Amino acid sequence: MSRQPILRANLRAGGKRLFSAGLAITISVAFVVTALLLVDSFNRTMEAQAQAQAAGADVVVDTQGLWFPDDATSQEGSPDEGAPDPGTDYAGRLAEKIAEQPEVDTAQALSATSIMFDSSGTGGFTMLSQVPEYADIDVDEGELPDDDAELLIGGQLADAYDLEVGDTITTEPPEEQELTVVGISDGAHTADQALVTDQTMGSFDEFASPDAIMVVLGDGHNDEQAQQDFAERTAELVSEMMDHGELPAQDSAGEETDREPGPGVDGGTAIGNVVVLTQAEIVDVWIEQLSGGTTMLTMVGFGFGAIALFVSALVIYNTFQVLVVSRTAMMALLRAVGATSAQVIRATLAEGAVLGLVGAAAGVVLGWCFAYGASTLASQMWLPGFATAQPTAVAVIAGVTLGVGVTVISTALPALRSGRIAPMEALRPVEVVPAESSGSVLRLVLGGLLTAAGLAAVLGAAMTNLAPVGIAGAIIGFIGVLILCRPLVPRLVSALGRLWARIFRGRVAAGIVANNARQTPGRIASTTSALLIGVTLVATMTVGATTAQRFMADELTERYPVDGAVVATSPELQDTLEAEEIVTDHAEFSGDVVTYSEMEDVETDLVEVSQSDLLSSGITRSEDLDWDDMLQLGVSMIGEDVAGVPGEGSDEAADLTPTRESSQVTMLRLSDDATAADLTRLRSALESVASEVHLEPAEMRASVDDVVDTVLIVVLVLLAASVIVAVLGVSNTLALSVVERRREAALLRALGMTRSGVRSMISLEAVLMAVVALVLGSALGVYFGWAGVASLVGHDDMSVGLTVPWVRMGLIWVATIAAALLAAAIPARAFSRTQPAAGLSQE
Repeated sequence: MSRQPILRANLRAGGKRLFSAGLAITISVAFVVTALLLVDSFNRTMEAQAQAQAAGADVVVDTQGLWFPDDATSQEGSPDEGAPDPGTDYAGRLAEKIAEQPEVDTAQALSATSIMFDSSGTGGFTMLSQVPEYADIDVDEGELPDDDAELLIGGQLADAYDLEVGDTITTEPPEEQELTVVGISDGAHTADQALVTDQTMGSFDEFASPDAIMVVLGDGHNDEQAQQDFAERTAELVSEMMDHGELPAQDSAGEETDREPGPGVDGGTAIGNVVVLTQAEIVDVWIEQLSGGTTMLTMVGFGFGAIALFVSALVIYNTFQVLVVSRTAMMALLRAVGATSAQVIRATLAEGAVLGLVGAAAGVVLGWCFAYGASTLASQMWLPGFATAQPTAVAVIAGVTLGVGVTVISTALPALRSGRIAPMEALRPVEVVPAESSGSVLRLVLGGLLTAAGLAAVLGAAMTNLAPVGIAGAIIGFIGVLILCRPLVPRLVSALGRLWARIFRGRVAAGIVANNARQTPGRIASTTSALLIGVTLVATMTVGATTAQRFMADELTERYPVDGAVVATSPELQDTLEAEEIVTDHAEFSGDVVTYSEMEDVETDLVEVSQSDLLSSGITRSEDLDWDDMLQLGVSMIGEDVAGVPGEGSDEAADLTPTRESSQVTMLRLSDDATAADLTRLRSALESVASEVHLEPAEMRASVDDVVDTVLIVVLVLLAASVIVAVLGVSNTLALSVVERRREAALLRALGMTRSGVRSMISLEAVLMAVVALVLGSALGVYFGWAGVASLVGHDDMSVGLTVPWVRMGLIWVATIAAALLAAAIPARAFSRTQPAAGLSQE
């Protein structure tokens, strides 16, 4: 007998039952394919930007190493020859030498600086550089800068500060001048900087640092061999200039550099502080720099994709486990008419492979659709020029391989079980399914050891700030919990069912659910495990984010006793503060807000004892001191040349000599829920009535909250695939159990149970599995979330307090139970519609 008839029979018999399992693998593969295609789009975007920036330049000389601050000096004892002379324009000197070479058409020395500016009362920041002579820049609006004080900006900067062609910005001191926007471009050259003419850039020379020399060859333009030859001659020229003292042979720390040309760290030819690269080499270097996050993005995508695939594997395993049980009579009959055990096993594995192939193919198409939509939206909304996602061989092969591989592996154990079905099973007159084993002693011991070791490692990492140990411990501990699910989860579901029967109405339904949990522990455990994975991950991230926010808020509160300070004498200040809802309290003092610009002779390991008997909060914490406690100090002579012993911070203002009459300072206490937008609005309101406004502490807290919330949202979105697959698993398992328990439903209906009572059994079973997953997942999530933050913040005194977001956790519980009820709706309806006569009849 060939295996094709068995496979065809299996597919015909289980077509509809395989839908949910196929959908699970489709969603998981789509997630992985989407991640791969978006990473590919990111790479192509970075490559296009790098090529656009280098287009037209034959050789690029990286001169960033030729910048020396004013305090740069050679090391003591080093020779004067080759030492840097702070303030000297070495990049310009080298550009002049290169321009004198007969092969060169132009050699432009580019520099860069950062500027703060004001635009219609709104402060801003951008990088500034010259318009490259060699590049063909596409200007979307206006024109290129051609005169002094003219500026070309990028589209993102224009949108952020509502700038249009003809608007002006005023750069802030120390170099204050007005620049007029004459053009707006979304090209690569203005992606992260604004461009001006060489003449305008000259006014910022005091603050600018050299960036690169862009060399355009004459007859050898765009000739790779000519570029390579000239790059070698340029390297020799740089070496000669160092030998003659025209370029420094030392770095900014005074250390001698190698004057001989050699391979650069990132490519090209390095000569001391200078790197010479051809056009091809500089494109490769820039792509490497710009796409440095690609590896991390790929790892994140595969990490969350692996979680979704693992959950899918549980769903597929459950599906085939139930299918094999429901096909016992058919497979036994096939064995009786001549099919071998190997043929039955191969047919089941082939069925899994077909399911995986179809699901993976659908996942590849769905993933490409998601990636195309996301990349198109990103290009139009916030990332101009972002490359549209295109199908790649890597994404297709990876998606199909993972889909088929995971499905076949998940099918292996049920397939082996199908091969052990004896021909005599065909003679069994009644569908009697014996109770499954709840697990061996070995499983209990192994699961217990892994769980204990993993949770202990997590605690140790929280106390010693070893995050990698904590991650490994969490993985090991969770694997132990999954192993323990088989013996423990069915007992917990059964116990909850009996408890439900005692407390609420529906004793019969709850009792039957409790008994079924003991009869089929494998199905209950694997379904609950899928939910447990999703709940644990979501709870971990939610608790971790909230704990991190509270910890950072406490740290900022300790560092900054107030949320802000305002220096003003205007009587309108009080009215302004009263009108702002986020200002919860304020108090006035006479004084000024001052900033230490420089402190000399500071020894941070010495502590000042002032005459006012005040101690810093750090000392009181470390010595466990309280009010009126006595502290005995030991004094020793440390030298006769000590002029003073400064402490952690001045406790007195007696040594501060005021340079003007004191103003009125108003200290502010703001709402903990104040957002960045609220603070921006408050700052604008206060600046109209105050001479100085300081809201930095509150702005830092709002910034931290925004970052943490953003990360949490991103992670929860990435976890959505796993959660959806887990819910599909619940629905699929319940739907298959309905087929498996058809006689049970018919018998209950024949004994008088109503349809609603039969329907409630399935819904109650889903709810109880969800509750067990929520209890275990929430406990693990709270522990992992707190320990994760504690292992990262660098405190070894267990000072990271646990913060449980009860509202968010409540929403997780409500959403999980609602999802379980929704997943059970169709199977429960099918279960209740079983007719007694049809269900009890022999097929």
